[in-house]
Amino acid sequence: MKDSKLFKCLLATVVAVGLSAPAMASVGESNDLGGVSISVSFADLNLENEDGALSLYRRLKRASKRVCDFRGLNIAGSVSQMATTRQCYLNALSSAVEKIDNDLVTELHNS
Repeated sequence: MKDSKLFKCLLATVVAVGLSAPAMASVGESNDLGGVSISVSFADLNLENEDGALSLYRRLKRASKRVCDFRGLNIAGSVSQMATTRQCYLNALSSAVEKIDNDLVTELHNS
């Protein structure tokens, strides 16, 4: 279990260093992932239009799922574990959207 956490932390660090203009989808210590984060690049997107905002929101959703190891019930193993993972995903996504602080992205998230 510790090796898995270490690997996730190292992977997140490598990804974070490799990308420019990142947003972060992250999970704090309370979710027992050791502050894992994934950088999401959006330098190629125009956040002043809906297409750019939607593309970024999709990237943030994917990154949040990866941070929380979000999987279906058949892989999670139990309803309880699935609920915990889903809450982690929702928290990570909300945190990333808040850090972006873009009206269109926030509107997508709140709809």
